[in-house]
Amino acid sequence: MPYIIAFNWTAVLQFAVFLPIALLQYVGLLPGAVAAPLTLVAFGAVLVYQWFVARVALGGSAAVAAAVVALDVGVAILIEGLAARLG
Repeated sequence: MPYIIAFNWTAVLQFAVFLPIALLQYVGLLPGAVAAPLTLVAFGAVLVYQWFVARVALGGSAAVAAAVVALDVGVAILIEGLAARLG
């Protein structure tokens, strides 16, 4: 249960990281050539943060935490792909 609570709160940090990038790009203050690598760096930072949360909350090894994060990303990609097919 502690992992689920912590995992849900990581969404707040993700929102706080990605929203400024998206808003600046939307209003034209951040060109796509800058926003794309910045988003990639932000994504990497969020993955590291999720790994840390998984490792601490689950009390497991680094490998177990990495597997949990990889599973989360894989499921998200699968759901996004299925939703795109339906839409």
